[in-house]
Amino acid sequence: MTQLWVGRTDLWEEEDKLMRTIRDLCNIQPKSVWFCRNKNTNQLEGYGFVDFETQQDAADVMRLLKDTPMPHSPQNKFKLNWGTANVGTTPSTAQT
Repeated sequence: MTQLWVGRTDLWEEEDKLMRTIRDLCNIQPKSVWFCRNKNTNQLEGYGFVDFETQQDAADVMRLLKDTPMPHSPQNKFKLNWGTANVGTTPSTAQT
């Protein structure tokens, strides 16, 4: 499995912020990040997915970040789990 589910996306606001944070904290570049949004309002639904090149990268990020304080919001912790999204939404592949 090379995908992680991420909660509390409302605290990130944009996919590229989470992508940069993972890269900076774990020294692992996600392949893509996408947040689920309401089709009518485009508001964040509160969760999303992060894809990695390898299962080891995903496992390392899970081990390093799960339940640790978020750098920009220390009172909140990373909410991560294994993901299996199969949604017809194109993920953001912005490399920052």
